[in-house]
Amino acid sequence: LVGCGYQVYKWPYGREGGQKPEQNALGLDLSKPQGTYGTWASPNMVNVVEENGRKYNVMVIPDHDCVVNGGLNSVRGGLLASTLFTANGDTSDRLKQPKVYRGRKLYDTSWDEATTLIAKVIKRVLDNDNPNDIAMTTFDHGGGGGGFE
Repeated sequence: LVGCGYQVYKWPYGREGGQKPEQNALGLDLSKPQGTYGTWASPNMVNVVEENGRKYNVMVIPDHDCVVNGGLNSVRGGLLASTLFTANGDTSDRLKQPKVYRGRKLYDTSWDEATTLIAKVIKRVLDNDNPNDIAMTTFDHGGGGGGFE
């Protein structure tokens, strides 16, 4: 695990904070220019999402207090907000629930059924084979290595 730290801010869509530190989520005095290495957000670090029928702005920025990345972001980390699901964006075709193969067809299933199936398969391998026979990958946050970085 890399463990780069990021801070996430969420606020109602269409609402903006003020320039004074107590008026914005970042706690910064935005009435004056920020330092070269200060807190900032590129357009890629902000997204609009919908939750329970309401729209929200979401900003994901590097954590200045994190010892791993020290407030800096990688190319992938700087795009974290763009990976959030949006009905009208690039992530609109994302699966919304697990699927399972039965025969040669893919069917919708519940999270309980999917995790139970995974647990049973892993247990069978552990009971009958070698623990090193288990390998897993999940899609990471946008790397070019298909999740194998």
